[in-house]
Amino acid sequence: MPNGDNIWQLFVRGLRGKTNIVRIHKDATVDELINKISDMNGIPAKTQRILYTTKQLEYGRNKYLSDYNMEDQSNLTVLLRLPGGSGTYGVIDIDGGSDYDGGRDYDGGSDTDGFSDNDGGSDYDGDSDYDGDSETDVYIDSDNDGGSNNDGGIDNGGGTDNGGDSGNGGGSDNGGDSGNGGGSETVEYLPPPPIGRTYLPHETLANPKQLDEDVETTEAPDMISWEDDPNTPRAKMSCGHAITPETLTTYCESLLSAGKYVFKCPYNSTSGSYCGKEWTYLEVRRLAVLTAAEKKQFETMISDNYIYKGMGIQECPKCHSFCERINKKDKRVVCPLCSATDGVEFHFCWLCLHEWVGGGVEKCGNDNCSGEDPRLKILRDCKKKTIVGVHGCPAVRACLKCGMLIEHEKACKHMTCVCGQKFCFICLKPSLDGIYQCGSFNSPCEIAGVQKTIPADN
Repeated sequence: MPNGDNIWQLFVRGLRGKTNIVRIHKDATVDELINKISDMNGIPAKTQRILYTTKQLEYGRNKYLSDYNMEDQSNLTVLLRLPGGSGTYGVIDIDGGSDYDGGRDYDGGSDTDGFSDNDGGSDYDGDSDYDGDSETDVYIDSDNDGGSNNDGGIDNGGGTDNGGDSGNGGGSDNGGDSGNGGGSETVEYLPPPPIGRTYLPHETLANPKQLDEDVETTEAPDMISWEDDPNTPRAKMSCGHAITPETLTTYCESLLSAGKYVFKCPYNSTSGSYCGKEWTYLEVRRLAVLTAAEKKQFETMISDNYIYKGMGIQECPKCHSFCERINKKDKRVVCPLCSATDGVEFHFCWLCLHEWVGGGVEKCGNDNCSGEDPRLKILRDCKKKTIVGVHGCPAVRACLKCGMLIEHEKACKHMTCVCGQKFCFICLKPSLDGIYQCGSFNSPCEIAGVQKTIPADN
C-alpha cells in the first residue's frame, strides 16, 4: 500500500447507497475509527451503528480494531438510527446537537456505549453460541426478490441486495489520495462478484487454494464432496469434520445466497446425527483461504443478511441509507441524513416506506399503506408442521426477546436465538436459568397460539 503496511484501507458502506474508503492505522481504537466515519459522513457517532459482519463496533469501550478480528480491506456497514417523528416539522442542524420536536433528543437517549436499544435488550453483537441445541433455525424475510425487502426486515428468499459495496474487490483505491492514514473517499457503486459459482476441474486442480502451515489437516474425506485424495489437503474444522478450502468456500457461499449469516457444519453421520456446530467467520475466512474479492463478498453479504433479518433494517426511501428505529413502536420516523442535507426534517412511514403525508403518528396518509407490520402477516399465514410428534405447530415464531422471525426446519423444539434468548418453539415458554420449563428437547408440550404482536416492539 502507498501508506505502508501499518495503514489499513477500510470500506465503509450503507449511506446514500455508496461506499467510502477510510484509511486508519491498524492499531487504532474503535473510537478513532467511528470518529473518522462520523467526520466523513457528518452524522454524530451516537446516531449511527457501525457493523463488521454481525459485530457492532462498541463506542466508548476502549476497544481496538483487532478486538473484532478486522484486517486490511475489511468491509464495514453503517446504520442510521432514526428518531420518531411528530406532526411538527422543523429545520434542524445535525451537527449542532439540536433536538427534534420540543426537546426529544436526536440520538434517542443512548446508553454508555452510545448506542441504545429499545428492542427488548438484545445487543445483536453476533456472539451468541447457538449452544448445541439440535434445531436448525432459519432467519427469514418476506419477499422473494433477492433484494432489500422494504417490508420490516424479514426476507424469505435468499436475499440481500448486494448493492451497497464498492465492487473493487477490496483493492487499492487509485483515487489520488495517498494521505497519511486519515483520508476518505467515495468509490463507485458496483455489484460484488457473482455468488454460488462452480469451480471447474482445471481451476481446482491447477490453482488449488493453499492452507497455511499452521492449519490442522486430516486424512478424513471431505464431508460434502467426499474428496479423499491424499494429495488434496483437507482442513479439520473446529467441530472435527474435514473439508477442502474450495468446498468450504462454495458451501458458505450457498448459505449466504440463501439469506443466512451464520455458518453451521452440515455433517450428517451414517446414523443420521446432525452436527450443526457454528463456525465463526474468522474460522471460515482462514480455512476457506478466501481471496480479497471473496472476503469482500462474504463480509458484505453477512452484514446485509444480518441487518435485514436480524435487526429489521429498512432503507430510507429518499437517500437509500440503511436505517433502524430507535423506538421499535414508531411508525413515523425521521431520516437525519436527508434532514441535514435539506435543512428540513424528512419524515417517512416505516411500514410502507413512503414520505409521510399530513399530521399524526399512526396513519401515514398513503392509500397503499396497510398500517400493519408485515412480520405479523408472516406469523399469521405461515404453514403448520409437526415438531417432536406435536401436530399443527406454526413453522415461524418471533423471538421472545428481540422479535427476530425464526423458521423451524428440523430436529428438536428447543430454540436459541442470536440474541441469546432460549425458548420452546411449541409452547413459547422461555428457559429459566438455562432450564426449559416444558421438559426435554423431544418431549411433547401444548402448542401456543399464533403470536399477534412482535415481542421486542412491546
